[in-house]
Amino acid sequence: MLGRPMMLRRLDPDALPQQQESAHAMPGCSPRVIPASIRPSATAGEISGVAIGTAHGAERRLTSGFAIGCCPRNSIASKDGSCCSEAMAFRYPDDVPVLTDGTVVLRAHREGDLDAMVEQCRDVEMVRYTTVPRPYEPQDAVDYLRHVAREWEKGGPTSSRAWAITASVSGGGARFCGTVDYRPTGVGTASIGFGLHPAARGAGLMRRAVGLVLDHAFAHGIEVVHWQAVVGNWASRRTVWHMGFRLEGTVRKLLVQPGSAHDGWIASLHRDDPRAPCEPWPADCPEWDRR
Repeated sequence: MLGRPMMLRRLDPDALPQQQESAHAMPGCSPRVIPASIRPSATAGEISGVAIGTAHGAERRLTSGFAIGCCPRNSIASKDGSCCSEAMAFRYPDDVPVLTDGTVVLRAHREGDLDAMVEQCRDVEMVRYTTVPRPYEPQDAVDYLRHVAREWEKGGPTSSRAWAITASVSGGGARFCGTVDYRPTGVGTASIGFGLHPAARGAGLMRRAVGLVLDHAFAHGIEVVHWQAVVGNWASRRTVWHMGFRLEGTVRKLLVQPGSAHDGWIASLHRDDPRAPCEPWPADCPEWDRR
């Protein structure tokens, strides 16, 4: 799942640079990508990863800094994290592009998200419709952050791109609301996945987040994005329906979860398709979910 093995070297988490606060677009602005800054490289193979530090009161240090010798010295990293000729290695979280539409901000995951990630992944809906570990422990969240950092830093044609979703909830300041990602296949297609914290549901935040990620994917060589979900996950289906995805069908026993396989829905969106419903909302949707 993480691609070919890489030679990794531990770095001191305290020496890693901290991510700058992301800029926010003013309300009413069109979606935009805030480019990551480009920094000179010190030596070949030196790269800083995500510094997770001490999590959940533990005394141990959880190190996820990596040294990856994939790019030459004095080179430049492309915006999507892939290595160009004469390009330096991608730095996580500094070089993760920040995406915003003025309401939702997508940024790199950070240590402060861990508690909310655990809460989200223990939610009954997440357990019912996804493949999150059961039970979901704090270490699972740490492992996921490490995986996210590795994928961004690897920057290959099939490396996943994941963002933390943040927004103001219930009148408070910006907080972690969930995760959205897309996983390229390397041949112009990708699959999309997303999940919201229970406290952030019902406000249309996921539609905004998915729209931003679709913009990023289509701007970086993706032609068609696919979506899959367990039959009955109407909230997920409603999100992609609003974004213009076309339901391609139902496949028996498509999706495997711990101990069982479930029928699955499949839908797709071409980069030239309108971002609006392309078909009526299904009449067999439960009455409680007709929103």
